[in-house]
Amino acid sequence: MTEVALITGGTRGIGLAIGLALARGGAQVILTHRWGSDDPQTVVNIFTAEGLLVPEIVEADVGEDGDTEALMAHIDRRFGRLDIFVSNACVAARADGLASLAPRDLTKTLQRSAWPLIAYIDSALARFGRVPRVSIGVSSDGAQHFYPGYDYVAAAKSVLEALIAAEAPRILAGGGRIFGLSTRQVDTDSMRRMFDADTINFLLDEFKDYALDARVMGDATVELCSGRLDALNGQVLFIDKGAAFLDNTISILPPLLHKLMERA
Repeated sequence: MTEVALITGGTRGIGLAIGLALARGGAQVILTHRWGSDDPQTVVNIFTAEGLLVPEIVEADVGEDGDTEALMAHIDRRFGRLDIFVSNACVAARADGLASLAPRDLTKTLQRSAWPLIAYIDSALARFGRVPRVSIGVSSDGAQHFYPGYDYVAAAKSVLEALIAAEAPRILAGGGRIFGLSTRQVDTDSMRRMFDADTINFLLDEFKDYALDARVMGDATVELCSGRLDALNGQVLFIDKGAAFLDNTISILPPLLHKLMERA
């Protein structure tokens, strides 16, 4: 039986890569987006060019309960089931220093970047009588590091990972499994909106051997859904091609200084 997979924020970047990877594995995917920001036909063409099942593309705001209920009703009418859920959408304010922080912006970020993982699972349970077989929250290493302007996102990712750990036993009792997929910077439109050009060029130049393509996140998602990792539940897996072992001053600074001296 063809499995049905829902990916929020699935029409671009990491979400699109995950959707394509699941479709290559034979899944029927539903991709959501917000505000009509993407051309559905362009996304459909990407799938059909590979001979994949045509995706369902639905405009739905992850922070609106009404949109969530309507989405689940649509999935029920079309497929009658939901097997895989990937919470990828991240809608966040960009901070600009301590004085710019505001509780309202933090609350909005949490509502649209962390809470939907639980809200969608709960809505699926109410609609289909069971939780998805696999649920995945897409996180980042922003909670562990300082990235300028990333304050609200980092907070939301911390909450997301805490919810994954806290709800894992109940998800398992309901017949499902829940995971987090965390990563360093992936070259996407979202990354380029968040960071300045010099920072991005530095990351893609100095760390080019460890630069992540969004397809890597898609491959990791497929593996989590394959059944081969069913002994796991509640873990947040960090996808970084081993860059964490390189990211220290002893390994980076000498060759970097040498490069700078050569350019001088």
